[in-house]
This record gives sequence, structure tokens and C-alpha cells, in this order.
Amino acid sequence: MDKQTNVLIVEDETRIQLALKKIVGKTINNSNVTVVADGQAALESLAKGEYSLLISDWNMPRMTGLELLSKVRANKKTEKLPFLMLSARTDAVSVKSALKLGVTDYISKPFNQAKLVAKLVKLLSPAPNTPKEHSGLVDGVVAKLKKGDINFPVLPEIALKAVDVINKKDSSLEDISTLIKADPGLTSKIISLANSSYYRAVKPIQELKYAIGRIGLPDSANLILMQTTNGIFNTKDPLFKKMQHHLWEQSLATARSAHLIGKSIAHAQPERLYTIGMLNNIGKMLLLQVLTELAIDRDDITRQSIDDTLDSLNLTFAVALLKRWKFPVEFIAVIQYDHRQGGFETLTLDTQIISYANLIACHMDKFLHEVDEDAEVMGALGK
Repeated sequence: MDKQTNVLIVEDETRIQLALKKIVGKTINNSNVTVVADGQAALESLAKGEYSLLISDWNMPRMTGLELLSKVRANKKTEKLPFLMLSARTDAVSVKSALKLGVTDYISKPFNQAKLVAKLVKLLSPAPNTPKEHSGLVDGVVAKLKKGDINFPVLPEIALKAVDVINKKDSSLEDISTLIKADPGLTSKIISLANSSYYRAVKPIQELKYAIGRIGLPDSANLILMQTTNGIFNTKDPLFKKMQHHLWEQSLATARSAHLIGKSIAHAQPERLYTIGMLNNIGKMLLLQVLTELAIDRDDITRQSIDDTLDSLNLTFAVALLKRWKFPVEFIAVIQYDHRQGGFETLTLDTQIISYANLIACHMDKFLHEVDEDAEVMGALGK
């Protein structure tokens, strides 16, 4: 018999209480659901029993969900308890407040049932380093890695030089212009982008050096990185290809969000944050390439097993790939952080920004699909 899974739901609206209890019951085998109406009652329940998951609303009487989250994280008994916050608040300040206090995941109200079910499955699945149900696929990937049978892609020299340009404060227009001139296709896209309304183009530009001058050196270098990271992973399998492109779009959203956050707080190098954001899903993109090869000889690969493998091995593959590409150690340190570990307030500023930007990209569709500026950038680049 399966071990009983105790879930605590904290919600003051009866209608939503019933809906949540029904969804949890259908999603989680052998679940035991406790429902309370506010944060204070939740603390009393937590003191009496052991729970595998806490689902809490934000706005409640006596004690808000944010106050409850703070107390849960401050208690050694519950500090690692998965905490899913439900809220109609989707503004950046609210999400950041929850993230800083160590929320595990966040879903906006009114919630989509399919998305809620996906989050429940993810939150209650085995920890990243101890996969169980789908360990066969994970083991297969790990075995290939140990045997040295992973074809790590080579980052084009133009991209490596672009990273150098981003890191050097004394880089010149000539430096980046020389890089881009070597690729006629990229040259035309840079000029096209410089003439787009995104850069409020009035007078048409025909020459590369003037296009770079309008876009700026760091942004031009980041466009090179954007192009190359999208091009080096090119599986022919329709499912994996679609997933890779989605991850690339998510990385673009993370990069853009991180850049905007950096500029808003006068970060010394917001373009550098953009670069790190673009690399945020690099481990998963490589894993999908590996899974494409494994799928040829296996018939046990499911969407769930794919997701489990990506979650389990993402950081390992990201670090291995970035080290091969000789990226700066400070870049790797930021990518290596998993926001599910908690401890947000002790992180470096860059890691906080990237983690926060990634949360925005993952949970707010408007940053993936409704940011007109990014849509125009991608359109100008022919995506």
C-alpha cells in the first residue's frame, strides 16, 4: 500500500476549499487532506502533525499567507516543507516578497486546473537527486555521461568572443563589428533590428558599424549569444524540438526580465545579467539532445519521465557544459543555484536577480507571450 500523503490546505473561501480538496484527492494517490481557514489555524495543524505539502491562499483573516510562509520557514520542523502559494496578486513586488521568504512555487488565482495538477505532481515528486519512479531514464543518461558518451556541443568561437566583449568594459565598436562581419546572416539581422521601432529608428541604417552604434556594444554581443544558443541545439524529433524552442523562449524571457531588473536598480552590468539569463536553461536543452538519441532504442520514454530527467540532471549538465565552454566561474555559480533550495536572502545579488527573473518567466505568461518589445526583437531576428 502506498504511503499516505498528508496535504494541508489553507483557504478561507469555502468554494475554493472544496475545489482544491477535490483536485488534490484526484491527483495524489492515498492523500489525506486537512483544510483550515487561516494561517493561525494552519500553524496549529502543523504543530500536531506531519505534512508533505502546504497549499495556502495569500489574503486571509488573522494571518496572511505571507506571514504563514515566514513562520513556516522559521520553524526547523517545517523549514523545508513544500509551500505552494495561491494568490490573485501577480505584481512583481508580491511575487518577490514570497520568493524572498522561500516560497516553493506560486500560482495565480483564478487558477487553471491543469497547471495546478502539474505543480502538485512536481512538488510531490522525488527530490532531484533521488529519482524513483522514472529512474530508468535518468540512469540511462547518467550512464552515458559516465562513459563519456555525451556529445557536448561546441560553442562557436563568435559566441565565446561575444562573452568576452560583454565582460570587458574597454571593448570597442571595432571589436564587436569584426565579430559580426564574419557572419553575413547575423550582419543582416543586426542591421534589420537597428532599423526596427524597438530602437525608435527614424533614419534608415545600411552599415553594420552604425547599426551596432544604435543597438550598443553589449546588446549586440548578447544578440550573438542569443542566436548561437538557439542554433547549436537542433534535434529533428518534433516533441524534443518543440521543448527545446520553448526552453529557449523561456531563457529569453528570463534574460529580458533580469536585464530590466538590473537597469531598474542601477546594476553595474545589466547586460551581463542578460547573458546569464540566456544560459539559464542550457542544461535542459543539452539533456533534450541526449534524450533524442536515447529515444531511438527505448520505448519507455514518457513526458513525465522526460520532465523528471530534466529536473534531476539540469544543474549537472549545465555546469559541465559551461565549464567546457570556459565560461567565467561567477556565471556558473549563478546558473548552479536552484531556487527550490531556499535561502534566497543569503545569495549574491546576481543570483537573486536571475532567480527572481526565472520565476517571472516561468509563472507569468505575459513575460513569455505578451511583451511586445521582445516579440519585435525575435521577429527582427527571423524567429
